[in-house]
Amino acid sequence: MAREAGFTRPAEAVGATMKLWDQQVPVAGVVRDFDAQSIKAGARPLVICSEASTYYSYDLLLEPGGAAVWQPAIQQITALAKTTFPDKQFDIKFFDDEVAAFYKYEQELSALLSWSMALMVLLSCLGLLGLSIHATTQRTREVGIRKVMGASVAGIVAMFTKDVIKLIAIALLIAAPVAWYAMHTWLQGYAFRVPIQWWVFAAAGAGAILVGLLTVSVHSLKAALMNPVRSLRTE
Repeated sequence: MAREAGFTRPAEAVGATMKLWDQQVPVAGVVRDFDAQSIKAGARPLVICSEASTYYSYDLLLEPGGAAVWQPAIQQITALAKTTFPDKQFDIKFFDDEVAAFYKYEQELSALLSWSMALMVLLSCLGLLGLSIHATTQRTREVGIRKVMGASVAGIVAMFTKDVIKLIAIALLIAAPVAWYAMHTWLQGYAFRVPIQWWVFAAAGAGAILVGLLTVSVHSLKAALMNPVRSLRTE
C-alpha cells in the first residue's frame, strides 16, 4: 500500500496522512507485505486501521498451551461478549482455520486425485497382469525350447518384460506432455507458484516402470522356472 501511495521507502510514509473514509488520517507505521487472502490473489494493498464505528471483529492472541489453556479464556471471552453485546451474534474462529479455508478446494482436489490415481494404478496393474498371463500362456512352447537351448531364467524374464516396458514408455510419452500442460495451466491461477521440474516426470516414469515390472515379473518368473519337458509335452 505504501508503494501504491507513492512512497519509495517505508520511513517516508510514517507521519504522513492519507485520505480514508473521506477524512485525512495519520500513518502510524508500515508492515511487511503479507497475504491477507489466498495466495491466488497475492499480496494486495492493505490498510490496517482503528475506527470505532467499523468494529465488528477483535483479534486476540492466546498464550501457548493448547485447549487446556485456551478453553477457560474462550469461556470468559464468550461470557463477556454476550454480556456487553447481548443483541449481537458472537462467534469465535481460529486464524489457522481461516487460512486453511482458503485452500479447502485444493485439499479436496488433492484427496480426489489421490484416490483416482490409486484406482488407475490398480486397474493398470490388473491389465498388465492379464497381459503377462496371456503372453506366457501363448508362448509356453517357446519358453520350453529356449530353456532346452540354454536360455537363462533372467533372459526369459527379460523377454516378457521388454514388451511391457515398451508399452509403459509409449504411455509416458503421451501422458507427460499432457500432464505438464495441465499443471502449467493450473499453476497460472496462483500469484506465487513453483516451476515444474523435469525430474518429477522422470521419477513418475521410473515409478511406473518399476510397478509394471513387479506386476509382470512374478508370473514371468514362474513361466521361466517351469520344467521345459513338462511344457513341451503339454504342447
